[in-house]
Amino acid sequence: MALDNFIPSIWSANIHQALENSLVSVRLANRSYEGEIRNAGDRVKINMFTDPTIATYTKNSTTVTPENLSASQRELIVDQSKYFAFEVDDIDAAQGNMGLIAEPLRRSGYKLADTADAYLLGLYAQAGMSLNTNDVPVDLVSTNVEEEVLAIGEKFNEAGLPFDGRYIVVAPWVISKMVLAGLTTKTQNDAMWSNGFVDRILGFNIYMSQNVSKNSTSWDKSRNIAGIANESYGYAEQIVKVEAFRPENAFSDAVKGLHLYGGKIMRPDKTLVWYADKTAEA
Repeated sequence: MALDNFIPSIWSANIHQALENSLVSVRLANRSYEGEIRNAGDRVKINMFTDPTIATYTKNSTTVTPENLSASQRELIVDQSKYFAFEVDDIDAAQGNMGLIAEPLRRSGYKLADTADAYLLGLYAQAGMSLNTNDVPVDLVSTNVEEEVLAIGEKFNEAGLPFDGRYIVVAPWVISKMVLAGLTTKTQNDAMWSNGFVDRILGFNIYMSQNVSKNSTSWDKSRNIAGIANESYGYAEQIVKVEAFRPENAFSDAVKGLHLYGGKIMRPDKTLVWYADKTAEA
């Protein structure tokens, strides 16, 4: 059979590597909940406890009584199922020349990653904080972008959020405003610009993603997201299966793969949505 040399585990690993290299928002999410995911609809239950009370201790006087912490349970549902499938005219030739099948597999991984990234950034409505009154977007230009980022930092400071791990995922056009404002000198050609990371600005790691949610192709009401890495979002995924098969109605060999995942803003109190409209410079 033409597919005798096909090794699913190798291709599956290649797909997963493409996913890891392409995601922005998922790289910032807490993924410790993943465990064993096998079927769409799997539910990951996470127990979350209230913070303990800090009290004063007086030597030889205070009786220490353990506090019963309240617990709440949040649920991350793995409800997204995406797949790819493509044909290769001669799978034996593909096995002889890895590049023939490796490239479409790599692109399949990238497209799966792109879809998952957009899904996670599309959960902005779950954020517990907003920089905008009544969610009305700011007309963002180079002269007010610094003020806006400072306002996000002020919101985080007032909420007592940690300084470590602060990030903002912004639309590509927001980076242009930051460059014009002199907040960063980094460009897309800079060696430091990798996996979406641009620069550290005003206490935040700034990431760029074309998947930031928006109202239109003109970037009306861009929903930029600020949060704390490994805390704001939860994400779980699994490349469940990669298979080679013979299409019944064609003289060809084909490959298909299934990707299951789910995400949620697990800490709305540590996540902020920043609505902004792309506005021409005066």
